[in-house]
Amino acid sequence: MGPARVLILCNSPDNGGGANLLFRVTKYLNQERVRPTLLLHKPGWPAAQQRRHGTADVIIDPDIQELDPIPSASLAHPLITFREVAAAGAGYGRVIRGIADRVRERGFDVLAGFGAVPGALATLGGTLARRPVVWNAQRCYDTFGAARPMQVLALLPAVKRIFAVSRAAAMPYHHVPEKLVINYNGMDPDKVDPRRIVGTLRARMGIGPEVPLVGMAGRVIRLKGVDLFLRAAARIAKRFPEVRFVIIGRREGDAFDRELDEITAAEGLSDRVVFTGWVDDILTEMIDLDIVAIPSRRDAAPLVAFEAMALGRPIVATRCPGLDEQLEPEVSGLYVPRQDVEALAGAILRLLGDGDLRLRLGRAAREALVSRFDLRHAVLRIEETLVRLARDPGACLD
Repeated sequence: MGPARVLILCNSPDNGGGANLLFRVTKYLNQERVRPTLLLHKPGWPAAQQRRHGTADVIIDPDIQELDPIPSASLAHPLITFREVAAAGAGYGRVIRGIADRVRERGFDVLAGFGAVPGALATLGGTLARRPVVWNAQRCYDTFGAARPMQVLALLPAVKRIFAVSRAAAMPYHHVPEKLVINYNGMDPDKVDPRRIVGTLRARMGIGPEVPLVGMAGRVIRLKGVDLFLRAAARIAKRFPEVRFVIIGRREGDAFDRELDEITAAEGLSDRVVFTGWVDDILTEMIDLDIVAIPSRRDAAPLVAFEAMALGRPIVATRCPGLDEQLEPEVSGLYVPRQDVEALAGAILRLLGDGDLRLRLGRAAREALVSRFDLRHAVLRIEETLVRLARDPGACLD
């Protein structure tokens, strides 16, 4: 029997953690056992990376962009039924039939959805094509109603396995415990050796190793708490005027982006904060940071935490569901309450004043990654499931 042929749906933004995670998963799949094909809504970084590294075939279909599994107006209703989900499916019938036709014509054995909308479309297309479906659940829902469509779809027989990237991401699916597996992603520690990574950030900023550098990385959006980081930076600068701050990630050019410019100017940070924009290799940027801040308002299991852990950087993070599973308080990182600027600034100030603590936290974070968050283990679980379902689509997974 040849490799399992898997159609993976993903509509993550180019600079999002979902796209990065998907690339890392496909990179580590054994191509002799699993041959993945990505169905994406547009060309961009994910498609280019997959093609450049030969990790997956790519199909571009604009029709899957930004589709909701059910009408958004229904999300506020406390009782969303199968009938409503079926009606939504009918509304997107052309897209779903197109997915099912591709599956049958190209002989895909299994469908996989990375994210909520791709998971919904994979489920409906897989049901129509009579193929098993696997989800990678990587979202924390802020309301019960928002999760209801996926909870309903999880009941369908086509959905055989739901891999949740954290306990927080798994919460909506406790009604299907036989399908649910918590599968933390992470990094391959053997491929990330902090001693051999040459930093590029300080040279571009024109500062030496003696200048304290505090930063955050990720999408420059409100959810990630970039505004909170800037306000904390203003408080820190009053105590340590020599500190510089950096935000690594592509800016969106939206109203929130303009708000960040206003905060930067109002807080007198224009000569202290650098927005790097998009970077090709985030590790060569983050290795130059003395402290990594993760001030997210909501985050299921941010890759930036694993990246910082792999590099042995000390982390200050908000205690939000998902993110609070990645570190051990006072051992491998420091936690602060969500949206608490004073606490965020206080924790960073504590680390700036204690080099021994920075070193201890960084070492423990690296050790935690090696022992608990090795990406190779997570990918192997996914790979074994895909292979088994390809051989026996009706298998009852343990």
